[in-house]
Amino acid sequence: MGNLAPGFTRRLGSLSLLCALAAAAHSACAEEPLSSVADLRYGNALYEYFQGDHLQALSELMVAGARGGIKGHGSSPLLTEGGISLALGLDKRAKAIFESLLNEDAGTQPLDVRNAAWFHLAELQYAQAKWDEAHQSLDRIAGRLDSELEPRRQVMAINIAIHRGQLDSAEAQLAALSQAGEQPHYLHFNLANAFSRAGLFQRAEQHYHRVSMLPFSPNPQLREEQLALHDRAMTAAGYSQLMQGQYDNAIERFTRVRLGGPWSHQALLGYGWAALGKDDYRAALQP
Repeated sequence: MGNLAPGFTRRLGSLSLLCALAAAAHSACAEEPLSSVADLRYGNALYEYFQGDHLQALSELMVAGARGGIKGHGSSPLLTEGGISLALGLDKRAKAIFESLLNEDAGTQPLDVRNAAWFHLAELQYAQAKWDEAHQSLDRIAGRLDSELEPRRQVMAINIAIHRGQLDSAEAQLAALSQAGEQPHYLHFNLANAFSRAGLFQRAEQHYHRVSMLPFSPNPQLREEQLALHDRAMTAAGYSQLMQGQYDNAIERFTRVRLGGPWSHQALLGYGWAALGKDDYRAALQP
């Protein structure tokens, strides 16, 4: 089974970036006079992005750039354009923007700008399965990111470690991560799968169990996603036990999967094989 929730969604990451940029832009307004038309287009770009119209947001920025640029906001408009390009899936354009903020001539860029650029460059590399490059980009971040991006950085670092086969490191980082929210469910599941693929079934079982023990969100939609992940984890744990010949343990895991859930068929099949392994043919026939 493949990894889930790789660093969350790009759009959410870009949205976090734009929130920070909006605050930075407000601060810059008091320092330097702005071109009112260009500044209006920058505000419109942020508004259109928050409304979900990414193309219109990018259009506003491009028109402002063609008409003399946006003054007084430092690198915020460029980072905004990179974030919007990232949300639109324009990877080459986003990569060029972020790299332009990180070249040798950009040494005077504020630390938070460079950190944000390194982070989003790592996101692009992660999406392209360039695990080593993504790891190197995250390593270039100095200190902690802002409160919106830092949790995302931690999650991405754990998933990168899993992809690079550094399971002990991923496990240590996950142990230090807050277990609140939705990310630990996916991270424990991803790590369990990685241990299972490596034949380390007991360590895999520990993380499958953690998925089953984490609290569910009160949000109905998110709760349903977490319940489906719980079913998937218990199904995977059952097959892990089945491969070890632990048939009673396998049956116990399979019976914790909801019959009305998306993984019920796989769990029923596993239950049948486990019962067959115990020579309990009647029980094997039931599912």
